[in-house]
Amino acid sequence: MNGTPFGSYCELIDFIGKLKPRKGSLEQQENADLRKSQPGVFPAELVEAIASYFTVRKLDPNQTRAIGCSSSSNQYPLKECLHETDSTWWISAIGSFRKGQGEEYVEFRLDATNIVRLRTIYISIPTLPTGPLSVRTMRLDGKQTDLDTKGNSGNKRKKGSSESATAWHPVGWQPVTPILTVENRSGFQRIDLEKPIDAQYIRLVCLTNQASTIDSRFYLETAAAVGFFTVKFA
Repeated sequence: MNGTPFGSYCELIDFIGKLKPRKGSLEQQENADLRKSQPGVFPAELVEAIASYFTVRKLDPNQTRAIGCSSSSNQYPLKECLHETDSTWWISAIGSFRKGQGEEYVEFRLDATNIVRLRTIYISIPTLPTGPLSVRTMRLDGKQTDLDTKGNSGNKRKKGSSESATAWHPVGWQPVTPILTVENRSGFQRIDLEKPIDAQYIRLVCLTNQASTIDSRFYLETAAAVGFFTVKFA
C-alpha cells in the first residue's frame, strides 16, 4: 500500500479494525470489558473510510488525457496520440532534435481528481526505414513536491527551528523512471516499470529517435524531431 508498510488492502483493513483508543481515555475506561470481547472499536464502514485515505487506485486508461507538449508539428490534435491507430501521431516541431537527440515531451493527466498507480506503458511507432523520427529512448517525469514552512517552495526549515511546516508545494518535474527503450518493431510494445508510479500528472520525455541507431549522416541530419503513433498507460 502506498506510503504504508502493508502489503495488501486486506492487511490495512485488518490493522485499522484492531485499533483501540489511547490508554486512559474516557471511552476506554467505560468500555474496557466490551473491548476485551471485540478486536476493535470502529464499525466496518468507518474502517473502510479510513483505509481509503491510505490507498491509491489503479489507473483507468479511459481517464487519461493528453494536456500539453513541449512542441508539435501540428499535423494532428494532441489527443490523437492516445487513440489506437497508425493513421495519426504526435511529432515534435522540426528542429527540436539535433542528430537524433533532444528532450521533447507530452504531458498527460492520468485522472481528473486523484493520484493513481501507473505500472505499464504501451507504445506503438512507425518502424524503420520509414520511421526515423520514432522515439527510441524515453523516460517518465513526475511532479515533485517539497515541505515548506512559509509558503515559498525551496525554503527549507532550518535545523532546530520551532516553526511548523504548513504545506507541500510543487518544485518542478523530476525523472521517476530510468531510461526506457522502444524497439524498432510494429505493433504495441509493453514496458513494465520496475517500480509503480503514483501520480496524477506525468510527462513522457523522448530522448532519442530511431535514426540515432543508424550510422548514416543523412538520417542524423534529417531526423530533427521525434514522435510516436500511440501511447497508453495502465
